[in-house]
Formats: sequence, C-alpha cells, structure tokens
Amino acid sequence: MNCSRIEPKLSEYLNEALSAREALDVEKHLAECHPCTLALTELRHTVRLVAAAPRFELSPDFMQRLQERIDAAPVPSRLGWVQNLRQLLRPRPLSLFGATAACVVAVVMFVPRLPMVQAPPQELGAAAHVAAAASQNVVLTASDPLEDIAVANLSANPAAYSEPTE
Repeated sequence: MNCSRIEPKLSEYLNEALSAREALDVEKHLAECHPCTLALTELRHTVRLVAAAPRFELSPDFMQRLQERIDAAPVPSRLGWVQNLRQLLRPRPLSLFGATAACVVAVVMFVPRLPMVQAPPQELGAAAHVAAAASQNVVLTASDPLEDIAVANLSANPAAYSEPTE
C-alpha cells in the first residue's frame, strides 16, 4: 500500500476501529515506511496531550448568553463596498486642481508647435543669392550625398546662375 492510502486510516488504527485485514495492511506498511511511522507517533502524542488537557465546566446559561452576544453584534452592511467606492470616487478639489495643472503642462509640452511663418526673401542682390546658394548647398548635401551639388544648385535656382543677356 502507498502512504496516501494509509495516512487516512492511522486515526482509526490508533482507535482500533479497523478490520483485522486493514489493521494488518497498516502494520505491514508501517514496518516499511518511516514517514508514516512518524505520523503515527505524532498522532499518538497529540491524543495523549488532548486527553491530559484540563476540562472546563461551562455554566448552564453559557450558550444562551453567547447567542445573545452574537445577536447584539452589529451586522455589517452588504452594501459596504458601494459606500467605500463612493468615498473613493468623491470629488476632491485639490486633486481636481492637480489633474488640471498636469493636463495643461502635458498639452504645452507635447503638442507640436506650429512653424513660424517667414516672410518671403527680398531681392538684395548678389550677396543674398550667395547666402541662399550656401544654405541650399548645405541642405542638399545633407539630403543626398551622391548628387552633384552644382547641378542641384543650378536646377534649384536657375535665375541666380544665368548670365545676363544684353
């Protein structure tokens, strides 16, 4: 037999309530199984301790007084969780102010700013064309490193590089 079948029978074995066949099976198992033997020893010790414990005499009206105390105890409300939820969700002015401030800060930080509209460049002459070409040259260099920069500058602003016709 295995331990899971013997352990439930140990109390009956101790009380000599098993049949002769079952008692013999338990004894055979106990002879071979140390953990079950320890369990039986602990059970015997527990029975001895309980038997040696002092007995207390209860007054005849003990049960009646106990029942009266139970009946007098306040009964917790079944809707207590609803009251707790209402308390948790009640409006709080300070929290509302904090949440509003957090939303304003988030909007200011995370909403992309609109690009500033620049006025169209004015015709200033050759110096302005050189500055515009230099900035276009940098932009084109950063965007496409394999393209011929001179051709790109000419195609971007052909009027600036054309020769004056007479």
